[in-house]
Amino acid sequence: MGSGVTSGECTANNTHNISTEKSAEWLYTPTHTLFVTIIVPVFWGAGVVANSTFLFVLLRLPKMRSKSNILLANLALADLWQISFYAGIYLWMYLASPVLFSLPFVSSAGCMGFYAAFNVGYFSSVALVTAVSLERYIALCHPMRHLTIFSRQQAYKMVGICWMVGLVFSCSIVPGSAILNVRCLQWPDVDTFDGFPSVSVSCGSVHPWVGYYIEPLVLIPWLVIVIANIYMFVEIVRALNKRRAIADAATTGAHLRMLQVRNQFAIMLIINGAVFFICQTPIRFVNLSFWICFVAGIPDNPLVAISGNYISWIVLVPQLINCLVNPLIYGVTNANYRAALHQAFQCRRQPGRAPSTQQPCALVIRNSHADVENHQQEAQTVNQL
Repeated sequence: MGSGVTSGECTANNTHNISTEKSAEWLYTPTHTLFVTIIVPVFWGAGVVANSTFLFVLLRLPKMRSKSNILLANLALADLWQISFYAGIYLWMYLASPVLFSLPFVSSAGCMGFYAAFNVGYFSSVALVTAVSLERYIALCHPMRHLTIFSRQQAYKMVGICWMVGLVFSCSIVPGSAILNVRCLQWPDVDTFDGFPSVSVSCGSVHPWVGYYIEPLVLIPWLVIVIANIYMFVEIVRALNKRRAIADAATTGAHLRMLQVRNQFAIMLIINGAVFFICQTPIRFVNLSFWICFVAGIPDNPLVAISGNYISWIVLVPQLINCLVNPLIYGVTNANYRAALHQAFQCRRQPGRAPSTQQPCALVIRNSHADVENHQQEAQTVNQL
């Protein structure tokens, strides 16, 4: 039982003698087992269902494929990407070895491949959230410019740029986790530990100096993005307050409805962006603390001393929440999405067939003449977002 790495790489310098009293610190506790076998799979399942449902609604209803929703669809894909990697690696570690958080890789290629692929989704999601904020900021604060510069083709270009940014940043930090580190374990000489794996595997940097630049390379752009998003959120709120005055003076129901839809959409994106960066803060704070300890030569991180081996869950749970919460925010804050969700999953009897209790209902969009006209009017309103 183990990670697949043999003890042939063991030397006196990388061998750790484990006492009976300290052995529990190297193994999964019942709390760790609860997180890995129940909480992580529940989050993963909920995230897959929530994001897949949002993508299904956009696939079923062409009227929902607005320029903003093109960005949100790719954000859902990035969330699916991340949450699947999170769930996969933690379940794989748990099944591969009883040693706590021992990676299941057998070579440095596994380290490079996993972290490069995972970080593409992470950095792309940060870029996509910022792109959504930028699009709404231009639409509400500079509407005439938005009409001229933000076309559907521009939306696709922005999506491509976001994924490219994710790829570039992911590749730039690969040296920080590109080497397979093997720590050899000498268990107590008692029958209880017979058959336990002789190694613990982690991924480390190709050279100690790499650790000096990895965290600033990630943290500084992240702080700039947070500040930029806060500025755009403030300007969006100011623009919404001005539009409320316009809405109060609106004389036509169609114009009032359009303003309400746009306001709901903007508020939804502000909440979505705020939740995103709140959930991202713990991992940035924890990584910053490790970087400070590394640079200052502090052997023991105070956060680890306080939280013990549970610091991983303090970081992971907000990340999992962030990967599944976006579609839930859409449904809670935007009536247009709730109506679209109901319509996408609407069941009705197919025309020309007799009713039957055994005939499965078909997922179809209402196609009466009156509904088509209503959908066209709604599509025009949504596309103006």
